[in-house]
Amino acid sequence: MSNASNSLQQALAFFQAKDFKSAELICKNILKKINNQVDALHLLALIYKQQQQFSIAEEYFNKSLKANPLQPVVLLNFANFLTQTNQFESASSYYQKSYQIAPTNLDLLYNWSLLLNRQSNYKKTISIIDKAIKINDKHAGFFNILGNAYKNLAQYDQAIIAFKKALTLNPNDFFAWHNLGVTYRINSNANEAIKCYQKIQISGEKVPEFHFNLGCAYYDTNQMELAELSLKKAIALRSDYVMAHEALNKLYWENSQQSQFLNSYSSYMQKNKASEDMYFSFAAQLILSTQLEEAKEALKSAINTYGAKANFCHALATIYIKQGIEADESLNLLNSSIRLEPNNIRYRIDMANILIKQENYKTALQHLNIALKVMPLNQELWGYIGLCWRLLNDEREHWLNNYDQFVVVQKIDTPLGYDNLEHFIYELQHFMKSLHNSTQQPLDQSVMGGSQTTGNLLLNSAPIIQKLKTAINNNANKYINSLPKDPSHPFLSRITESFNFAGCWSVLLKKQGFHTNHLHPEGWISGPTYIDIPKNISPEDPLKSGWVHFGETSLNLGDREKKSVEHCPQEGDCVFFPSYMWHGTNPTISDEIRMTTPCDIQPL
Repeated sequence: MSNASNSLQQALAFFQAKDFKSAELICKNILKKINNQVDALHLLALIYKQQQQFSIAEEYFNKSLKANPLQPVVLLNFANFLTQTNQFESASSYYQKSYQIAPTNLDLLYNWSLLLNRQSNYKKTISIIDKAIKINDKHAGFFNILGNAYKNLAQYDQAIIAFKKALTLNPNDFFAWHNLGVTYRINSNANEAIKCYQKIQISGEKVPEFHFNLGCAYYDTNQMELAELSLKKAIALRSDYVMAHEALNKLYWENSQQSQFLNSYSSYMQKNKASEDMYFSFAAQLILSTQLEEAKEALKSAINTYGAKANFCHALATIYIKQGIEADESLNLLNSSIRLEPNNIRYRIDMANILIKQENYKTALQHLNIALKVMPLNQELWGYIGLCWRLLNDEREHWLNNYDQFVVVQKIDTPLGYDNLEHFIYELQHFMKSLHNSTQQPLDQSVMGGSQTTGNLLLNSAPIIQKLKTAINNNANKYINSLPKDPSHPFLSRITESFNFAGCWSVLLKKQGFHTNHLHPEGWISGPTYIDIPKNISPEDPLKSGWVHFGETSLNLGDREKKSVEHCPQEGDCVFFPSYMWHGTNPTISDEIRMTTPCDIQPL
């Protein structure tokens, strides 16, 4: 055995010197003398892993563990290997086995928590990190992972604490500063985010993600020239950085710099063969800006280059649907997309869209029901299902929508510190107006003739916004408590004792501004609070200018459309309804603005 031990030491020395051939030869000689010698099998696995002979490496890991299943280091290295080769479920299983034998191994806890974070298993990540910190609370890396887990759970205060702890352990930690900045920005504190980025300005000079996030923070603080400069740097460092291209062109669009809009894509495509993602992003921007003929050409070029990919076919079908032409070709393209990706709910919904227009409601429902099995809580699916039920005279439509019970108008309470609601609304109007800096309506929202704020408004730390949050929270509690229980209902079955605001934003509509008919796919309960209402919006107005209505869809079905409920909004009104419910507004005719703060609520 001593000879084998000496030989293993020699093999390990060769391995560490990257002389893999010599190390391999020694290990195989050992195995000729000692069948299934676990250390030799393990080292061979590592040798083949380093040489990227992954199938052979996996074979030797398994042989070593078959000879002795209780080797924590081998289990850990095998788990790391499985993570590297994207076998995440198996990797997690081997981390668990290693943990059962060696629960205090910090390398194990670190790598396992990285995988769990990657798998979006954030609560388990936090549990593992808590165990690691009890063993060693001086490891900055653990606090970085912890911060990311809390950030992804939208527990931003906890994330900030974790990143700051990482920085007390390592003040020069680039990733901790960067992640702290990202968290501050998500938490509607872009000024603090910029301070974080400025700490790592030199280190981040050649990191495209750094410039992208810095640019977004400048955008949020209305420093448009600096935002443009940073986003351009991100693109200069990575020419096919799709998110940076999209952010830069969003900036141009919303600030009326149409001469610059989409130039970054054109410049890239003149110098490079566009990737599939770049083609798709470029076409999507063209579609959003209603340059449909140009979008068609881009997609046809993409198909010629990369073949009839599902997303290309779907996007082209979307254009035909918007133009109201080539109905048969739209169906063919969508069928191709669905064959390639049968569980993509977007494709199923758009197929149902065409079929509903063709009055083929039963086939549309078949597609929607298939999608419902994939994503049963998706609100857009229920919106289309309810529409099909109504058009089929199916009584379930009344059970699903029940406008009389589910659309509720409340007046918000006067917050503490104000003598009346009018005083609070007056101050809120002035604060909210200061948040609307763009001169163009957003590309990707239902707003027409107005502007919309970015980020979650209720994360803004301004005292008046926190008072608004409290008021809306109180109204939401009243609304939820008024609802009946029905475990079979897609809306009522989700009632819980607690909830959070998945999103909240401010919308400012100008003369002739309106919301196109839409619903909220990611919500559960949705509803606007009315902050500023033109004086001519009144119950006596025969044109119902600026009113909100429910039931009418975006499909332009003519006499098949139906407005089931209409409401004349007043300042201080808070209107709640299921997120799957179709709704929109009539255009305003006043020169005065109309301003609301819609929100989406999710059960916890």
